[in-house]
Amino acid sequence: MNIKKLLFTYGILFSGMLCAGYAEEGNFINFTNRLSLRLIENQTVNCSFKLYYSNSDCLGLITPRSILTLQAGEMFLQQDEKLCLQCVKGSFLPIYMKDEGRVSGQVPAGFHGPYYLSMWLEYPDVSDEKKTHVRYMIKTGAQGEIGVRIDPQGNFQILALSNIKLLPVTDETQKNIQGNSVSS
Repeated sequence: MNIKKLLFTYGILFSGMLCAGYAEEGNFINFTNRLSLRLIENQTVNCSFKLYYSNSDCLGLITPRSILTLQAGEMFLQQDEKLCLQCVKGSFLPIYMKDEGRVSGQVPAGFHGPYYLSMWLEYPDVSDEKKTHVRYMIKTGAQGEIGVRIDPQGNFQILALSNIKLLPVTDETQKNIQGNSVSS
């Protein structure tokens, strides 16, 4: 009987230490619903794109000069999960986007963050030098909604739709990536 109590006590202490370690980390917040993708606008004349998210099958086809509209809450961008727009008709490079989580900095009252998105082209895993980073903040108590636009030249843009503000553009977010350009 005493051995059972001792094992039970050790189990509680061990699980408490595990939870305390995750709480102190403060960096990775799994399965938060802070950022929702609401639309993808394809302004190209001849190019079609397939939408992939987090190693899934194709979630949609965006034909030339069309808009793929998603319902509120249908697709949340989870931290460290990749979204890919693969050009299936045309000559543009694949476009990747990932919510990277919190970043240092201050936001005004009524908002939380700042957070940042990474965008890049060509390969699923590239170095940070080849990524463009866009910082954003979200209204407190709300879910941010964004859209994606691919203009006629293949440039990729993030659209702040509701409850989200993109923070000022720096030289880092101005850089272009080989092939298509990526901008905020």
